[in-house]
Amino acid sequence: MGARTSLLTPPNLTTHSQSNHAVIPVVSQTQRVLQQAWIDTLQLSDEKFGLEADFLSLGGDSIAAINLVSYLRCKHLKISVRDVLKYPFLGAMAGQLKRKSDNTQQIKQETFVSPPEVDAAISATSLQPTEYEYIYPCPSGQAEFLTQGAHPEALWSLMTVQKVGPDFEPKRWIDLV
Repeated sequence: MGARTSLLTPPNLTTHSQSNHAVIPVVSQTQRVLQQAWIDTLQLSDEKFGLEADFLSLGGDSIAAINLVSYLRCKHLKISVRDVLKYPFLGAMAGQLKRKSDNTQQIKQETFVSPPEVDAAISATSLQPTEYEYIYPCPSGQAEFLTQGAHPEALWSLMTVQKVGPDFEPKRWIDLV
């Protein structure tokens, strides 16, 4: 073992554990919903935690925050992912929750109507209208992806432009890739 690695010791995680804190019980319905959302989203067992609990310490991260926001939206509660991460303690996060109003404007659902040329192209094949449900519009990038992927070799090249720093070494990059 090298001198450098022998100096490394595992961190003491007990100083950050939930067991060092007194549980401050949730009192409001919103806090209870948020607590249950944490249990479901973070897949926690019925751990005893309350307003003092830290979302990040219990295993939350940015992806879990996205899932939490989605879960809460289904419960008619609103919070941003930014606020989930900015206010990680259950008590503080509960204070950021807003009730979604039921009188939100209805958004008119747009339905794509295929152009006559598409209908004619489909009719020219052996595909019958009963064999497909819907035709989805496809942006040019997706169309190219599907076209290139349909070739027997299924290979294509994606061209990108990226900024590189002043110390960029093209030869080294080519060797790595």
